[in-house]
Amino acid sequence: MNGKKIGRRLITVKGSRFPSFPFSGDGLQIDPMASSSAYLGRLGCLVYGLALGTTDESLRRAFSKFGEIVSLTIVINPRTGENTGAVVFDNETSAREAIEEMNGKKIGRHPITVKGSRFPDFPSVSWLSLQQ
Repeated sequence: MNGKKIGRRLITVKGSRFPSFPFSGDGLQIDPMASSSAYLGRLGCLVYGLALGTTDESLRRAFSKFGEIVSLTIVINPRTGENTGAVVFDNETSAREAIEEMNGKKIGRHPITVKGSRFPDFPSVSWLSLQQ
């Protein structure tokens, strides 16, 4: 879509990342607008240092003992070749326990680093609702 026209306007499409927020003393990212009660989404874990062969299922096994997992994925950084996992729990207590207990542990033979992060809840949109 980059360089295409919509109507009479030329559009530019760029990649984007979610903003990062400063970390509190306990290693969790904090909301700079916390005083206004802004909702940034569910607390979850970013898992760094995963082995190249780590699967979603092995990551799920390692973190499921802390509570129900709502969402889980592993992303490979194309520039560095490193695997990073994202694990989102159904409640904050589970996420905080996972961050505290899993940071510095090993999955397979690789030590991992686990940090807290907020994951926005995007509304699920069906194709039917787009047709209306």
